[in-house]
Amino acid sequence: MSCQMAQVWGNLIPSVEFVQTNCGIYFCQSVAAQDPNFKRPSDDTVLFLVFTFLIILLLATVLVTYGIDSLGRYCEENQEGNSTGVYGLEIMRDMFKLLCLDRKLILLVPITVWLGLQQAFMNADFTASYISCAWGIRDVGYVMATYGITNAFSSLAIRWLVKITGRVPAIVLAFLMHLGIFATLYLWHPNSSNRMMFFIVTIVWGLADAIWVVQIISLYGILCPGKEEAAFSNYDLWLSLGFIGGFTISSMLCTDLKVYVMLGFLLVGMAAYIVLEWQRRLHK
Repeated sequence: MSCQMAQVWGNLIPSVEFVQTNCGIYFCQSVAAQDPNFKRPSDDTVLFLVFTFLIILLLATVLVTYGIDSLGRYCEENQEGNSTGVYGLEIMRDMFKLLCLDRKLILLVPITVWLGLQQAFMNADFTASYISCAWGIRDVGYVMATYGITNAFSSLAIRWLVKITGRVPAIVLAFLMHLGIFATLYLWHPNSSNRMMFFIVTIVWGLADAIWVVQIISLYGILCPGKEEAAFSNYDLWLSLGFIGGFTISSMLCTDLKVYVMLGFLLVGMAAYIVLEWQRRLHK
């Protein structure tokens, strides 16, 4: 929840400072330069934002450096778990060793890559192809702050849903939500006269993403008890590769092709996840 709240403040700051071509599924980066909605803010505004975020970054570094107990304290108390005293290359070695030895972990790779892809698509493509193109860049922050609020509080509240339904129904719900989102992105022709639609899509997306992230990352820990460092390192590795892939294709493909890529990875990832849950049930 705390991590996702960064999306709220990070989007509100530029929105407060920032006082119809082929949009939506038909958007391509090549037309952005010709669209008045993509007019670049003044250099003073850009510099103000850069220095604002730089100051926040420095403050965060100070807080982490002096506000968090060192791992050595916990190692001295012989506590197990994430504070095992393993660092650097040892974590990398354990990470790949765990991936090679545990086939169940491999089945989580496609959905983890997809998580990175869809988050990159939300930040790079939804903001450009739908919000900026149809409404204007000055309003991106407000819409995305709504996404951040939904994502943050859903991350906290999802524990109660899972206690009632179990993990599998919750993930199936997220899967159906994203199928609905992709169908909406394909059929919807965004325009500034129907602004509520932007917020509806981001709210549903934020809720679905919270279910995915909380449940998938916890599943990594469940599958690898006592090896959490290597397990969570695997999660971060494949998630980051999804980010890289998502931002790479952002400038190379038009939005309709990117939606097909998202849908393909989602279907493959969901199929692998179902196989994983089936194998765990057989094992029990």
